[in-house]
Amino acid sequence: MAYGRFDAVVLVLSVLAIAAWVISPNHLSSGMVMIFVGVMNFARLVRWRFWATFVEPLVLILHVGYAWASLAFLLLGLSVLDPLTFPRLAGIHALGAGAIGVMTLAMMTRATLGHSGHALSAGAGTILIYLLINGAAFLRVATPFLDASLQPSITVVSAVVWSLAFMSFVVVYGPLLVRSKR
Repeated sequence: MAYGRFDAVVLVLSVLAIAAWVISPNHLSSGMVMIFVGVMNFARLVRWRFWATFVEPLVLILHVGYAWASLAFLLLGLSVLDPLTFPRLAGIHALGAGAIGVMTLAMMTRATLGHSGHALSAGAGTILIYLLINGAAFLRVATPFLDASLQPSITVVSAVVWSLAFMSFVVVYGPLLVRSKR
């Protein structure tokens, strides 16, 4: 679906929700607005028919990164309303490890392929990178919900998997960056 008024409204509301949360992160209204915006951003994904992107991981990963951002809004909002059930750290990690980490690797892989003259299609190495970064993000977001005795070791596992994702990028895409087809 083409970008339209709904998309513009959701983006403006997202910016306002972030501003409200930054200014007053513990205020009930900030939490409620963050939840509302999280739901609206998920609605954008549905409008985009994200399921149609399953055939090409280079496109799917962009939607997955956006889903992490939507989840971050929800978790941060819920952490205001019920901090004992929804730790704020989960929302922060959904934003940092999930949305930013996934979108960073999504754009790095896509740009490298395009700028080096290769087809915009994800191979096995690219899919591995995407699985690793999402696995790391999932572990990091899940960690605050786990028993405190498990958190340090899961944090380390997440960091190792995160590092493997970026090291895999260097292994798979480094040669393309050094030797361009053009």
